[in-house]
Amino acid sequence: MHQHTQQLRDALDQLNRRPTWHEAARLGVELVDHDDTATGSLHLANGDVIYPTSDGWAVIEQGRTGRLVRSGLVDRVHNPGIDPAARVHPSGNVVPTARVEAGAVIGPRVYIGADAHVGKDAHIAATSFIGAGVFIGTGTNVRAACHIGDGAVVGAGSDIGTGTRIDAGSQLAQQTVIDTGDMVHQTSKPNQISSSRSINPWLANQIANTVERLSGLNRD
Repeated sequence: MHQHTQQLRDALDQLNRRPTWHEAARLGVELVDHDDTATGSLHLANGDVIYPTSDGWAVIEQGRTGRLVRSGLVDRVHNPGIDPAARVHPSGNVVPTARVEAGAVIGPRVYIGADAHVGKDAHIAATSFIGAGVFIGTGTNVRAACHIGDGAVVGAGSDIGTGTRIDAGSQLAQQTVIDTGDMVHQTSKPNQISSSRSINPWLANQIANTVERLSGLNRD
C-alpha cells in the first residue's frame, strides 16, 4: 500500500467523514474522484480506492482503471479528460490524453502535454508549458511563462513564480514557493520554501478554515 494512502486512512479514522479535496492534499494524497453513491469511495491519483466500512476505512490497491504514468518517482494511474467545471482559454492547447480537474483554469496560449494531470482548482497562467506526464497538485498556482519539464511533480498548494523552469522529473513538495525566474533542478524537501515571498493565498485560506473549524470543535 502507498504510504500516503495509509496516512489518509489513519486521518479518516479520526475525521469520521470523507475529506475535502484540499484536506486530502494537505495529507499528501491527491483525490481524483469522489464516489457519490452509497459506498462513498475515494479514488486516489496513485490508483488506490478507499471506502468506508463499519470498522473504519479499507483500501483496494490499484482499484481504479487507467494507464500507469510515471510522474517524479511515483507511478500513478491516469485517465484523460477535461472536467466540465474546468476553464480552458480558447487559445490554450490541452493534448487529448491530459487530465484537467474541476475548478482548474488554463490560461491563454498554455500548452498541457500528453498524460499531464492538472489538479482541482489549479491555475496555469498565460504561455506556460506543462510537459508530458507532469502532475500539478490541487490548488497550485503556476504563473505566466513557466516551463515544467516532462514527468515533474508540483505538490498541492504550491506557488510557482513567473518564468520559472523546472527540470524534467523534478519533484516539488506541497506548498513550495518559488521566486520569479528561478530554475529547479532537484527534488525539494517537504514544506521547503524556496524564497521569502508571501504565502500562497490558497494555503492561507486553507489554514484559516482549519483554524476556524478547530476553534469550533474546542468550543464544543
